[in-house]
Amino acid sequence: MVTVRQAWRMVGGLSEPGKMPGYAHGGPVDACRVGGRLAKIPGTVCHRCYAGRNRFTWRALRAALRRRMRSLERPPSQWVDAMVRLLEAQRWFRWFDSGDLQSLDHLRRIVAVCERTPWCQHWLPTREVATVRAFVRGGGRFPPNLTVRLSATWIDGPPPAVSGELYAAGVRTLTVHSERPAHGFVCEAAAPVPGRPGKHYQPSCDLCRACWSRATENTSYPLH
Repeated sequence: MVTVRQAWRMVGGLSEPGKMPGYAHGGPVDACRVGGRLAKIPGTVCHRCYAGRNRFTWRALRAALRRRMRSLERPPSQWVDAMVRLLEAQRWFRWFDSGDLQSLDHLRRIVAVCERTPWCQHWLPTREVATVRAFVRGGGRFPPNLTVRLSATWIDGPPPAVSGELYAAGVRTLTVHSERPAHGFVCEAAAPVPGRPGKHYQPSCDLCRACWSRATENTSYPLH
């Protein structure tokens, strides 16, 4: 078995979103496939992506995100083993606090990690609808401890359409609202306000776990 230190190096490390109850793993936004195109279109949820601004522009953080992207060059079994090792004591985990799915292989690796960590609840927001659809239509199913949320395209737009097949597989949705009423559950931790950094940053998820729960049909985030 690999050590925690070895596993950390193998996956490029994990991030620790200050508002959330656990760790996260992602990549640079300039590697986003669908998001990279949407980022050039005003009014889309990716046009003003938080992960392209503020602390995500720091040199050390950019280097860490690139390391996590390069870690996908490792054989799937090594990458999955390393992620499972790092999640041994975790109960909540977010995929993609920055970046998005790179391929069907990437999604399969994540599903394998979730299957091997049933004690941990996973949340995966994504714009890569075609990849999710290909996984499900190919016979894949998301384990019950993984909630995949397809992101809306437009700020103040409706949630993405989710077929019965995708819904049964565990797919839900997310939206971003600004000037129009929100759809469904409204996240109270999304919009930043002055506060101390790290785990004391306010607002935060606190005891809320709506994003991780399939019972939450759609989560709507204030534009920030």
